[in-house]
Amino acid sequence: MAETKKIVRILSTDIDGNLGLQRALRRVKGVGFMFSRNTCISLGLDGRKPVGSFGEEDIKRIEGFIKNPDMPRWMLNRRKDRETGNDMHVAMSDLDLKKREDINILRKMRAYKGVRHELGLPVRGQRTRSSFRTQKTVGVTKKKAVQHPKKQRKKHETPKKPYDKARIEREKRIKDTFGLRRKKEIWRAESVIRQFRRRARELQAHRNEKEEMILLGTMRKLGISCAGLQDILDTNLDDILSRRLQTIVYKKGFSNTIRHSRQLIVHGHVSLAGRKITHPSYIVPSGDDEKIIVSPKIKTAPEEKKG
Repeated sequence: MAETKKIVRILSTDIDGNLGLQRALRRVKGVGFMFSRNTCISLGLDGRKPVGSFGEEDIKRIEGFIKNPDMPRWMLNRRKDRETGNDMHVAMSDLDLKKREDINILRKMRAYKGVRHELGLPVRGQRTRSSFRTQKTVGVTKKKAVQHPKKQRKKHETPKKPYDKARIEREKRIKDTFGLRRKKEIWRAESVIRQFRRRARELQAHRNEKEEMILLGTMRKLGISCAGLQDILDTNLDDILSRRLQTIVYKKGFSNTIRHSRQLIVHGHVSLAGRKITHPSYIVPSGDDEKIIVSPKIKTAPEEKKG
């Protein structure tokens, strides 16, 4: 009696030789229960016999039948192929290749399913009122999921101690001084400064003259004079808030109060270089202060205000 092989290789798949033939064929990608059963019946092989007991000729017959099966059309997994229009059955790497080609075609034509594939979202099933976990996690580990390109992303970090009395009083003074509507504007400005400081520290540790010039140029463009990296580290919150359009409009005397300047901007009475701007938090680039124009309907004489 011939020995049973421990490992049998069918279509580049290693299979346990002790498994029955019908069960072993299901280990091949693209072969299911009915397909494996029909293969055994069509080739006249015992599906309960261990696959390791079959010879090389039988294995070649099985591989050839899987590639070119003589089965009803409804049992094949690739009917009406896009390129040939024929009914065929694909397995292993050919199956992955065909699947990838179909998804790429859907993405190129911007079909609904293609867009869902591109965003990493479920293509079938629930589509609303669900966050869709796109990454497998272990325990409480949390990873960033793929977001929709039109979805607004958070641009600030909230305080770690929400009920810190000193911080609350300081934010209240800043809010009244610069006429801010909500504290989120303060946190957003702090995030901008934090990014500049982090970049300056990285350049201090790893010198790069080209990157330093770019960073200093960005700061000067925002109207914050910095001669070196140390000046960037010394930048505070008032430096960035003083470059807001709302603050500059008030300092130039176009409004009676800091809150009045916010109202003028939101209502569309302020333009910069011929372009209407309705965002009070807009950072005015250096040199554009003189290009700020207020609508003639507003009767306020432009006078420079101190402070």
